[in-house]
Amino acid sequence: MSIQGIIAPESYERLRTTLAKTFPDTTQITDAMVDSAVEAMWRDYRPEYAEMGVPPPPPAGPEAFGEAWVDATKSGFPIYVAHATHHRTLKKGSVTPMQSRFMGNLPVVRVTLPPKLTGARDHVISTPLGEVYLAGDHLVGSIELIASKYAGKAHLGYTPERVDLITPARLNGMRFGAIAMYLGYRHMHDPEPSFYLLEAGTAMGEAKVLYFGKTIDATIVQPSWYDPTPFSSPSNTYRGHIRVDGVDPVHLSVQAFEPGHTSPYIEVNVDYERVTALSVPWPLDLVLGATQRVALIGQTMGVPSGIPLEGLWAMAGSRLRWIQAPTMGAGSSPR
Repeated sequence: MSIQGIIAPESYERLRTTLAKTFPDTTQITDAMVDSAVEAMWRDYRPEYAEMGVPPPPPAGPEAFGEAWVDATKSGFPIYVAHATHHRTLKKGSVTPMQSRFMGNLPVVRVTLPPKLTGARDHVISTPLGEVYLAGDHLVGSIELIASKYAGKAHLGYTPERVDLITPARLNGMRFGAIAMYLGYRHMHDPEPSFYLLEAGTAMGEAKVLYFGKTIDATIVQPSWYDPTPFSSPSNTYRGHIRVDGVDPVHLSVQAFEPGHTSPYIEVNVDYERVTALSVPWPLDLVLGATQRVALIGQTMGVPSGIPLEGLWAMAGSRLRWIQAPTMGAGSSPR
């Protein structure tokens, strides 16, 4: 099915611009990404989408595709659901209080990195959640690459013998790549990791920045260095730490601060749940929800997001489930 043959060219390009404005650090919004966004809109069609130029789904179209059910006990890979609570407390560029809180659930899979990437077979690991592209979707997809950055005395002072990557996979060509975690082991059979890396990226799947924790209980404090949404900045300060329970990750906490501020404008807390079975969402469904939330948060703050037809996206965002719907002020009623 040619989606470009169904949607008017100006509506198709406006959707491309919407994705680019929502996730400004994405290098390129391809036709495949736009097509997948349309399919996501068809799977959960709303009246606002017609006003954006996206017609109702055609009979037996992509909206008929459901989520895939995965039996993790037979996968050979540990699988987790990352329950991420996003809590914004300050208007962008000010100390004006506001409240916005929601939870998103992201399936992630755990794979062990190869010693080095020597050929195409080393670059891709097939898992029940999709494909893990060690070279294309990750900045340090092998122990050799990690050692080249962090084995020196200024960082670890040793080359790890094992590193596990916990990451969203690429499904049908798409990946919701906001965060991945590396757990590093000094010795191959150590019962617990000795250091960690956080890899921040875009909702469209690109890895952008590595944050290094020298020990497993270290708190990372460094510049953000990238711009995941219209309400962030590379000059903001990023603070994060993790907690593990033996083998498994348990919790990740991230705070972001604007220059000169002592209070974070946003805090993200992620609880990792190891699961035996789960229903795997389409990555662009997660992207679509993020677009709607960004639009509603921007509209509430009175800070333009640059998203075309922001009001319609915000209207769709108001229909999503929130712990606290975006509201200006120090507090609001959860719903």
